[in-house]
Amino acid sequence: MITLISGSYRKDNLTISLSNIYATILEERNQPFQLLDFRTIPVSFLYENEIFGNSSDEVDNLLKKYIIDAEKFIFILIC
Repeated sequence: MITLISGSYRKDNLTISLSNIYATILEERNQPFQLLDFRTIPVSFLYENEIFGNSSDEVDNLLKKYIIDAEKFIFILIC
């Protein structure tokens, strides 16, 4: 599974638009993928993790689904 990461927290950003175009291309090629939109990541993701010693189920599930179980990553970032 490919994880397509849309790396912007800003509302109405161009990154998600480009990510959706890329997602369409992956669908047309029958490539299984999942989209991780940074705007949907809970704030707890930053502070409730193993680095700070206080991981939560929500963060653990997010990491497992989008990061640990992924085979490939595509990062969409617009500077």
